[in-house]
Amino acid sequence: RTRSEAQRPRAGHQHDASDLLARRERRSLCTATADGRRARGSRPTGPTMAEDKAPAAVPSELVMSAKWDKLLERLVINAGMGLGIGLCASFVLTRGYAYRLAMSCFGMGTGVGVAVEKSSAEFKERS
Repeated sequence: RTRSEAQRPRAGHQHDASDLLARRERRSLCTATADGRRARGSRPTGPTMAEDKAPAAVPSELVMSAKWDKLLERLVINAGMGLGIGLCASFVLTRGYAYRLAMSCFGMGTGVGVAVEKSSAEFKERS
């Protein structure tokens, strides 16, 4: 038989819940062999490889690149949100084209200002 056929239950034999639970309990038991290695199917109990390693130093170019990327992302999102809010407010509050344009630009400028302010604080802090 192939491996997949061996893993399938045979016709007429159905697994009940207690059988499956007993299998899981047997599989989850962690027993060590005589030479100290873990037995097959057991879970590690000590620190993992990620915990053993010290954090690597990140080059400053990557830090600055990430900050610039975050700035551009904030600029696009906040400018778009400000423009949208300014447009909605201008349609509710004003009638003329020039007033609507002025309110939309004001909203977009406010969004850009908020993005630049948040990012400048991030640029000033030391990483």
